[in-house]
Formats: sequence, structure tokens, C-alpha cells
Amino acid sequence: MIRLFRRENNRQASPVKSRGAHTGEEMFDKLKSIMEMQKKAREIKESLDKTVFDTESQDGSVRLCMNGSQQVEAVTVRCETLPAEEKVRLEKALKDVYNRAIKHSHDLAAQKMKEITGLNIPGLM
Repeated sequence: MIRLFRRENNRQASPVKSRGAHTGEEMFDKLKSIMEMQKKAREIKESLDKTVFDTESQDGSVRLCMNGSQQVEAVTVRCETLPAEEKVRLEKALKDVYNRAIKHSHDLAAQKMKEITGLNIPGLM
């Protein structure tokens, strides 16, 4: 605890109660709580990374396989008029551009959270 003293005239200094001061134990508890949140966030991310699902367009021409962390695992385009090598190139391009867009979105969200909280907590966003 931080103790402040005030001198009054020539008398001995008397303690002044500080407002909002935290003990070392309180600060340690808050730090411990933040570390636990980070650990939980990492565990959730690992779980989301392992969760995979498929989504298909209504006409069935495009199929997207994504994990719970919004990373595209695969894109499949069903189009008989497209040459095979063009189809593979298009699928890879769709996957890459989508993943870059999601990463950019996450980076922006993390930056906004940092501006609001003043903290950079890896894994939170």
C-alpha cells in the first residue's frame, strides 16, 4: 500500500489515506486474472482451429471448407466449362484472398481494441 504523509505546521507528519491506491497483492491478482484470460483465449483458439465445416452455394457450384478461426481450408469450384488448371488457380486465389481479408479484419479489430483499452493483449483478438 502507498502511504502519503502530510505535514501540518510543525507537527509530526500524519498519514493520509490515498484514494484508489492498490496493494501489491491486488495488482498481482489483476495480473493473474489477465494471464488466465489469455490462457483461456488460447485454448478457445486451439479448439476453433480444430473445428472444420463446409458451406456450399445454393446452386452447388462453390464449396468452402473453413475452420472455426475463420481460416479457409479449401475452396472447390464446380464448373465444367473451366479448364482444370484454371479451376485450380481460381480455387487457390479465392482461398488466399479470403484469408487475407479476414486477417486484415482481425488486425483492424485488434488495433481498435488496443486504442480503447490501451493494452495489447495477444490472443485476445
